[in-house]
Amino acid sequence: MAAKAHITIDSKMLQKKMKQYETVVGKEVGQLVRNGARLLCVELAAMTWPKQKAHGEGRIGKDVSKIFTALNPKWWNQHVDKMFIAKKGGEDFLTTPSNDILADIGAVRAFHKANKRYSKGRELPSNQKAVVKISVRNRLVKELQKKVGLAKAGWAVAASLVKADVRQPMRGIPGWVTRNMGKAVATVDEKSLAGMSFKIGVTNKLNYVDKLLSKKAQTIAGNIARGKFVKMLDIAIRATKKKEAGLK
Repeated sequence: MAAKAHITIDSKMLQKKMKQYETVVGKEVGQLVRNGARLLCVELAAMTWPKQKAHGEGRIGKDVSKIFTALNPKWWNQHVDKMFIAKKGGEDFLTTPSNDILADIGAVRAFHKANKRYSKGRELPSNQKAVVKISVRNRLVKELQKKVGLAKAGWAVAASLVKADVRQPMRGIPGWVTRNMGKAVATVDEKSLAGMSFKIGVTNKLNYVDKLLSKKAQTIAGNIARGKFVKMLDIAIRATKKKEAGLK
C-alpha cells in the first residue's frame, strides 16, 4: 500500500438501497455518498493506531528511552569528564565519552529527530545513547505525546471535507484526535458517473499512515461504515413512510 492511504466509497454496491431512499426521502445520491464517506472516515480514524490515547502515549515513552539515558539530578551533578555511572535494571553501567551529553531541550529535540528510526524494537547501544537530565527527557515526552492521534487526524480532516449534511461532522472522533487537525492533511475527490453511480475518494496524506493502518483494518473500517450507512438509510425510510401514513 502506498504511504498515503487512499480509500474510496462507491455508490454501486448500495444502489438498490439508495434508490429506495432517494424515492422515499427525496435526498439525491451524491449527498448520500458524502454522508457515507463521513462514516467511513470516522471508522478509518478508529482503526488507525493507536486505538486509545494511553497506548500512543505509552509507546512514545518507550521509544524515547531507546535513544536517551535519563539521569536524575544527583547522577547528573556527579558527572566528571563526560563519564557517568548510572543504574539500569539494577546494574551499574558506564557511559563513555562517546555519549552526547545534552542539557538543552533544543539539542534533545534534534537528537531525537535524527534517531527516530530507533523504534519498533530497535534500540541504540548504551554507549551511543545521548545522556540527558530526566526533567528534559520528560519535557520532550510531553511534547511528543501532544501529537498522539496525528495519523487519525488526517481522517478527521477528510470527514470535514466531504460535506456531509450532518450537524456534527466530527461526531465519533475524540478530542485528542481532532486537536491535531491543524497539523494533518487530507484530500477528497468526488466524481459523478452515469446513472446513479457516484464515488468519493478520501486520502490521508500523512507519510507514515500506512504503518498505522493495515489493508485488513481498512477493509474492516469499510464494512463497519457500510453497515452503519445502510442502517441509517433504513431508519430514514421507515420514519418517512410512517410520517406519510400519518402515524406518530
